Amino acid sequence: MNRRDDTSALSALLQRMRDLTRRRIARQTDFSIVSALLTAVLTVTFLADLLVGHPHIQRTPTMFWLISFLVLTLIPLQAGRRYPRWAGLVVVGYLSLWSAYFITLTHHAHTELNALLEVSMVALYLGWFYRPWIARGALAFNLIAVVGALMFRTGSVTHVFSSTIAFVYAVFISVFCLEAGSYLRRRALRRASIDPLTGVLNRRGLIERGSKIIARAHRAGTPLTVAVVDFDDFKAVNDAGGHAAGDEALRATADAWVQGLSRGDLVARIGGDEFALVIHADGESANARLAEIASGAPYSWTWGLTQLRRGDDLGDLLSRADVRMYRAKGERECGERA
Repeated sequence: MNRRDDTSALSALLQRMRDLTRRRIARQTDFSIVSALLTAVLTVTFLADLLVGHPHIQRTPTMFWLISFLVLTLIPLQAGRRYPRWAGLVVVGYLSLWSAYFITLTHHAHTELNALLEVSMVALYLGWFYRPWIARGALAFNLIAVVGALMFRTGSVTHVFSSTIAFVYAVFISVFCLEAGSYLRRRALRRASIDPLTGVLNRRGLIERGSKIIARAHRAGTPLTVAVVDFDDFKAVNDAGGHAAGDEALRATADAWVQGLSRGDLVARIGGDEFALVIHADGESANARLAEIASGAPYSWTWGLTQLRRGDDLGDLLSRADVRMYRAKGERECGERA
C-alpha cells in the first residue's frame, strides 16, 4: 500500500469518526448531556486524585468510585433521548450515598469539601429538570444523608475549618441553586408554550393546559366549550397597513378575548390568524359571550364552537369547532354576496 492509499484510508476513517460523532450528538438532549456532566465532574476529580495523590488517599475505594462515576457518565450519553427522568433521580440517590460515605469514613478536608460542593451541583440539576416538589424532596434526601454522616461519623477530624459551618453554607448555596434552577425551568417552559407575538398560548401550550382542563371537566361533569376563531379577510388588513397592522390586529384581538373571557379560560393562537378558545361555560353562554366581545371589536372574525361531550378529547373538540367555523364563514360570505 502506497502513501496515497494510506492517506485515503486515514481520511475515510476520520470521516467515519466525524459522522459517528455527529450522529451521537444528534441523539442527545439537554437532560442527557447535563446528567453526564453531573457525574463527569466527579470522574475527573477521582482521576486527578489517583494521578496526583495525597497522603490520605485510599486507592482501592477511589478506583471503585472512579469506575462507577465513569459508567454513570457514559450511560446517559449512550441512551441519549431515551434516558429517563427516573434514572436521574437514581443517580442523585447514589450521589447522596457517596457523600455520606465520604463524610463518615474519611477525615481529611478536601474529600469533605468535595461532598459538600456536590450538594450544590445536585440542587441545580434537580431544579433545572424536575418539578419543584420532586426537586425539593430529592434535595432534602441528599441533605439528610449529609447531616446523618456528619452526626455519626467516627474518628477524629484533622482539618481546621468547622464542618457545621461548612454544611450550613452548603445548605444555603444548594437552596439558592435549586430555586434558581426551578425558576429557569419555569421560564423555559413558559416561553415554549407562549406565542411571542400575542402573548397568549401557542398550540403546544393549548395542548398541555387544555387537555388538563378537559380532564377536570370530565371528572366534575361541568360544562366546557371550545371555539375556533378565524379573522374575516385578514389579507385586507395586511394589504391596507402592512404586516405591522396585521400584527397589531392579532395582538389587539387576542387581548380583547383575554379581557372579555373569564379567569381560567384559555386563549391560544393555533395558526396565522386562527385562534382557539377554551371557555368554562355551555355552548349558548359561550356563544353569547363571544358575540358581546365581537360587538365592540375593531376587526371582524368568525367562530365555530362545540360543547364537551362524554369521551371527547381536545382533538375532537377542535375538529368539530373547526368544521362549524368554516360552515359559519361560508354562510357569512353567501349572505354578503346576496
